[in-house]
Amino acid sequence: MKIENNVLRWVDSSDIIDGHFDCPEEVTHIDSWAFYNREVISANLRNVTCIEGSAFYQCPIKNISMPNVIDIDHETFGGCYALTSVVLPNVPKVDNLLQKLLNAVKDGAKLNMRMWHTCSTVHCHAGWVVRIAKAFELEKQFGTAIAALAIYTANGYSHVSMGDFFLSDREAFFKIKEAVEKYGNGFI
Repeated sequence: MKIENNVLRWVDSSDIIDGHFDCPEEVTHIDSWAFYNREVISANLRNVTCIEGSAFYQCPIKNISMPNVIDIDHETFGGCYALTSVVLPNVPKVDNLLQKLLNAVKDGAKLNMRMWHTCSTVHCHAGWVVRIAKAFELEKQFGTAIAALAIYTANGYSHVSMGDFFLSDREAFFKIKEAVEKYGNGFI
């Protein structure tokens, strides 16, 4: 691992224990490509406030805790399709999130998985989650997919992965419908 002036420049495989990376307390920034080609499954970035560039690009990461982060590049988690749990600061709670999502999609509003937001009544899966939660500032700060995953995490759901935001319209609709039937509004 290389740390300079509180910036984590890169990690080595030996810094990742059983797939987990526990960031040293002095690290407040993570540099681009710091985790490139590393088998990190979970990470605790307790004091990190900024993550630059494609720091986790195409990592198999599933869980990440970033309770103090205020700035990440929208490409930081590009290709991290297994990511299911994102802890961020100030994420809204939404009662009946899954049911509201299904109602939005099937009650005349449209699901368009090719764009995050097409207009005020047409969104993709992640775009709908952000809109339902009224988490527009969170989306602006962290990007649509990360904001949506953080909303799911904060509301106790772990059935959605980053990859679910890149399904076809039909696949996404049936996955949402299945989740409502399987999980209802309870925590999983």
